[in-house]
Order: sequence, then structure tokens, then C-alpha cells
Amino acid sequence: MSNALEQRLNDLEAKLDIRDLKARYWRAVDRQDLSTIRDCLLADARIDMEGVGIMTGAEFIEFVERNGCKPGLYNLHAGQNPIIAIESANQASGVWDVFFTSIDMETRQTIQMSGDYADSYLKVEGRWKIAAMTYRQFSFLTHAYDENGTPSAISMGKGNDNAFGA
Repeated sequence: MSNALEQRLNDLEAKLDIRDLKARYWRAVDRQDLSTIRDCLLADARIDMEGVGIMTGAEFIEFVERNGCKPGLYNLHAGQNPIIAIESANQASGVWDVFFTSIDMETRQTIQMSGDYADSYLKVEGRWKIAAMTYRQFSFLTHAYDENGTPSAISMGKGNDNAFGA
């Protein structure tokens, strides 16, 4: 096999591995699976999420545990349109569009949000990990539901600074 063909094959395999990594990460957040989230992120990853703040990977996992792991919370991240660039055998970057929806039975609130992720990835001991994530909102909509199930918008537009607790 030629060097160019081998490099193209390696890049394709890396891109597939990174797509799987991001899917595992989002599924783990949605399913409140802290162990898998931890497995996807470097502990010292740089996380910068509009509506959440800036923190390390380890701090982000604590944030998810406090705010995203409770009975009656149903989340779904729908990521799409990935553009992944392989920068070296152990380094890559990617951008993703995402639509997020959440139902919180305790607070009787729903969230619909869209935005994009700009990620950096590192290959550590043969496995790709998320080294950095920057998320920016495109749109944000929160509804609260009264005891009769009637909704009212409590946040609408973009740039909610405290979307998911502290």
C-alpha cells in the first residue's frame, strides 16, 4: 500500500473513531452515565460552554453530576454536520452542530437549544479523547408548565447565562 493511501485510510479511521467518541459522550450525558463521560474526556480538558461556564473536564463531570443526574430529567443531544480535521496521528479538531432538548419533571420546565461545538481531540494510549470543547448557543427556549400543563416561555432567544444551574 502506498504511503498516501495508508495515510488516507488512517485519517478515515481516526474520523470514524472521533465521531463515535462524540456520540458516546452525548449519549452518556443524556443517560446520566458519569463513568462514560469521564472515559470520553481528559481530566484536564478545557470546557467552555455558554450557559454553563469555563472549567476542566473533571469539574465538568462534577457539574453534570450536580445538575444533570436526577430522576425525572430527560435529555437528548442530536449532533450533526461534523467537520473533523486530522492534524497529526495524535491530534484532531472538529466542529459540530447540535440540537438539545430537555424535560425536567421536578421543575416542570423544558429546554430547546441549538448551537455548535468546536472541539480538540488527543489520542492517548491508542484512544481518542476530548481535550477541549467550546459550545456556543444559536437559540435558546425554555418553557415552564403550570399544574394544568399550560406552558409559558420563561427564556427565549439566545445567550442564556445560567441555563443549567451552577
